[in-house]
Amino acid sequence: MEQIQVLLGILSVMNPCSLLIAISYMLLLINVERFYKSILNVLITIILVITTYLPIGILAGIFGEIIISKISYIVYIYPGILILLGIGLFFGKFFKYSISLNVKSIYLMIPIISLSIATSCSLPLFLASFILSSSSGTLVGAIISIMYYALGLSVTLILLTFLVRFFGKTFLYRLDFSKVQKFSGLILIVLGIVLYLKYLALF
Repeated sequence: MEQIQVLLGILSVMNPCSLLIAISYMLLLINVERFYKSILNVLITIILVITTYLPIGILAGIFGEIIISKISYIVYIYPGILILLGIGLFFGKFFKYSISLNVKSIYLMIPIISLSIATSCSLPLFLASFILSSSSGTLVGAIISIMYYALGLSVTLILLTFLVRFFGKTFLYRLDFSKVQKFSGLILIVLGIVLYLKYLALF
């Protein structure tokens, strides 16, 4: 189960739906060279992500069965949320940010970015991880299980960090961020519509 959790964490970042968040993270890093040139910050990234998911592991261990029993309701609202987010992204209404950053501000952004990845269009992967954690049977087991998901997610963020270090300035500066945003928005809209059609076919 540990390998599955790590894989779910990796796939949460490395999928087309999370493309915009991943590139946004890389753009944040490229403006703060001191961050991605420090090995210490690599370790801090892992600690921050794991700490962020610690309360979720506790919830999975204590209230897992109750929360899972309500997950079915998400199928009715989740596709609609994806479509709204997609429309917002396509028309450039979201993800406006300032590039006046420093190392400490990136520390604050990493938990937000990691949660945004898990609760955006990667939510089904995160819910699968939550269900696996809840099925562990004990509080400690649930916490350890969700930590593997967080590990997979943090390792992928570190991979993006190294990509910025070695290829950032040659690749990201040439990237048309507005086109990436429109592409990500279109993916979310299509995914939301497909999910709605799938649910309508089931019921």
